[in-house]
Amino acid sequence: MRTLFSSLGEEDRCALLGFHRSVELHVGWDATCADAAVAVQELRPGGPAALNNALTLAFGLLANASGRPVLVVFTDGVDGASWARDTWPLF
Repeated sequence: MRTLFSSLGEEDRCALLGFHRSVELHVGWDATCADAAVAVQELRPGGPAALNNALTLAFGLLANASGRPVLVVFTDGVDGASWARDTWPLF
């Protein structure tokens, strides 16, 4: 992730969400991708993931993104902490 964020230019925008038990916005669109490259080093795996909640928030963030937004998700695919139903992110 750090390499991905570091390879992007000043004109690119990045947001970074963590979803361990709850969803936390670590870096928003107003920051640079270099900020995301630094923040990603603080993320740690483990515990139940709030995957559906993270996807719901990510899609909301993407709705306000300019250019060609891309969503990259790293997960084991098991959601053990979301309040959102499994089908909500699909809408």
